[in-house]
Formats: sequence, C-alpha cells, structure tokens
Amino acid sequence: MAEQTDKKLRLVPAGERKCIWMEAGAVSYKLCTNNYNCSSCQFDHALSEKARKEEETAKVVGVQKDTRKKEATTWVKEFKKLPAHQRKCRYMATGEVAYKICPNAFRCGECSYDQMMQDRLPPAVIPQTLKKVAGYAQPENYYFHRGHSWTHMEYGGRIRVGMDDFAQRLVGSLTGIELPKVGENLYQGSVGWTIARDSSKAKLLSPMDGVITAINPEIEKNPSLISQDPYGKGWIYMIEPLNLRKNLKDLLYGDDANAWLEDEANRLLKRIETEVGATAHDGGSPVSDIYGSLEGEEWAAFVNEFLLTK
Repeated sequence: MAEQTDKKLRLVPAGERKCIWMEAGAVSYKLCTNNYNCSSCQFDHALSEKARKEEETAKVVGVQKDTRKKEATTWVKEFKKLPAHQRKCRYMATGEVAYKICPNAFRCGECSYDQMMQDRLPPAVIPQTLKKVAGYAQPENYYFHRGHSWTHMEYGGRIRVGMDDFAQRLVGSLTGIELPKVGENLYQGSVGWTIARDSSKAKLLSPMDGVITAINPEIEKNPSLISQDPYGKGWIYMIEPLNLRKNLKDLLYGDDANAWLEDEANRLLKRIETEVGATAHDGGSPVSDIYGSLEGEEWAAFVNEFLLTK
C-alpha cells in the first residue's frame, strides 16, 4: 500500500516537464524527453495507436446486437471528460501558443491544427560549424548514410536531408535534379532522389524511412546550390520519420562518421589512380570533379559505386 502511495506522490524534478499523457492522466508518471516533439516520440506513437485500437473496438462492440456486453470504455471517451487544464495541446505546453486545448486525444498525426503549425513556416537553414576530414567538409551533430546522404534533426521532430561534401565533389556541378513529391513515402536504402550532369544521371539513397513534408524549391531552379552549400542552402528535402530509432542505428555519427569518411576518401583516390590515370597527391587531396575525365556511362558507374551503397 505504501509503495502505491509513493508512486502517486512522485514529484516532477525541477527543470523537467510532464509528458502530455501524464498531464491528461493516461499514465501515472512520464516525463517528456523529446521537447514535446510528439511526432518523433515512440512513447507517443504507442499510446496513440492504443487509443485508436480502443476506439475501433468500442465501435464494434457498440453495434453488436443481442449481447449483454457493456460497451467498451475507451481512452478517447475518457479524454473528453477531462478538465481543460489536463488537455493542453503540445504547442501550449511549449509556450508557442497562449491557449489551445487538444480536441483529438493527443493524436497529433491526425490533427489538422498540428499540421497547420508544422507547415506555418518554411524550414529554416541552421548555420553549421564545419570541420575538415580528409579534406572534405564535415558538420557536427549530423548523421550520415553510407550512400553519402546526411540527416539533421530539427525542431518539430522533422529531419532535414541532403548529400554530403564528398558526394557533391564527386559529381561536380549539377545541371538537374529529380526530387520526390511531398507526401511520398521513402524508405532507408531506397532511391531518394536523382541528380543529373548534362545527359548523365546518378541516384542517391534515402537515409531515413518517412513521409516527405517539404522539398527545397531553390535547388530545382538552381541545382548548383548543392555544390556551393551542401549542408545549408543545398538541402534536398524534409521528412517526417517513421522508424527513427531503428534507422539511426544504421547511420554513422561523430567519430564513426569521421573514420568512415577517411576510408571513403582513400578508396576514391585509389580508384582514380586505377581508372582515371590521375596521380593522388600526398596527404589525400579531396576530389573536386571527375566528370571531365570520364565518359557518361563510365561516370555513372563510377559514381554509383560510392553513392548507391546498400
């Protein structure tokens, strides 16, 4: 009995914030560890799915005839009975809006207001501190796919995606790009977008499972932005992740990403010496553009070896 009482009386530590599900009384104790970015929170996904299934079960039970079963009590119905102070929208919890009560049992993915808030501003490009790894620019706090695409977590749980400095140096100045459509589902390791250099094309892989929420309209008009600023104005698209935790395990970060890039730089220089006939400078100078040294099909095969890595 004493243990049960202690659980009910647990206090929120100073500086911490209650999870919205705790605020609503759906769980006895849960602190928010994701800055109210519910769309990328596995705990929120699990509770939302549970609420959805309970609601569906209630509908089935409610239409059954000749049964003594009592209609199922669902979380959604209980939610509507809660006082307003327990149904704060996550944007009220973060202070972005002064007053907004959740009408949707915290199922943010199905909420038109949440979608409006997500889309209210275009994705802002956040300046990054770059360092050199084997001569190539490498930002901190980015995750890298072995196909030389990158991901960066942004406010609201969305992920910004682009191609790294190694890839843009490998392909050189682009003349075209084929982007996915907003609302399209992409999967980690599947083709995310296609780049063109004159009549030659090469594909790059999506680093993350998810739904496209925005594309960069500027690179459609000026693909050379990718070469000029691959980690800033040359970003490719924004994605709402579907399997964030699982996908991150297959990406490279920090020292692992640096070591991988050094290996890739060395591998590229050896391939250039063998295939192109150029001699690598001591110290491993970064490649800037091999397009001029190869014919179209040779270039595509060479580029795909590094960019279409499964």
